Amino acid sequence: MTAKLIDEFRSPVRSILTMATVVPYDVRCLGAEAAVVDALARLQVAAMRCGCRISLRNASPELVELIAFIGLEQALPQDEDRSTSR
Repeated sequence: MTAKLIDEFRSPVRSILTMATVVPYDVRCLGAEAAVVDALARLQVAAMRCGCRISLRNASPELVELIAFIGLEQALPQDEDRSTSR
């Protein structure tokens, strides 16, 4: 699952990464699981290697709570513009 998410992230947005500092990533279809948080953290590392960061858009309250419980709320921030809209 992790490799698939990273590939999905890298392919279509490679050119966007060179123009943007923060790329919103829609996570509404992802469940609140430790494996998902791990994959998102790895995506963040991949984005940082490209010179930008991802922000989570449309995260479920359960996923936000799990990210906070794991202690990654600063590493995996929510998209400021859309975090409350669903």
